[in-house]
Amino acid sequence: MALTVVFALLGSLVLSLTVVPALASLVLARRGGRREPLVLRLAERIYDPLLRLALRQRGAVVGLALAILLLTVMAARGFGSVFVPRLSEGGIVVNIVRLAGTDLAESVRYNTQMERALLAAFPAEIARVWSRI
Repeated sequence: MALTVVFALLGSLVLSLTVVPALASLVLARRGGRREPLVLRLAERIYDPLLRLALRQRGAVVGLALAILLLTVMAARGFGSVFVPRLSEGGIVVNIVRLAGTDLAESVRYNTQMERALLAAFPAEIARVWSRI
């Protein structure tokens, strides 16, 4: 299923980058001497002076961008944990894959040792540990 979605997305990307512009150039009529819309003209009037100023003051622009990046990183440090609910279930299930020839008694011994190590390392977070063989 995942491969089908990936192939569909790649196919649509290829189609949108090749066929659609070619068909648009054939279907859409070309008009000579057409004026640009008012919104675009206003945007260019504002954008051109700002672009020229930014090109003259490159160091200030780079410094401002780095400062904004630094502030954003500092502000977003804790965002990931805000949206994840805290699950205080106190249990953990561990599945360890071993070689096929490992003895059952040895697997039980290793699992018990691993369970004790987890309980000792994280006593506040883990109340019970289950392991599978």
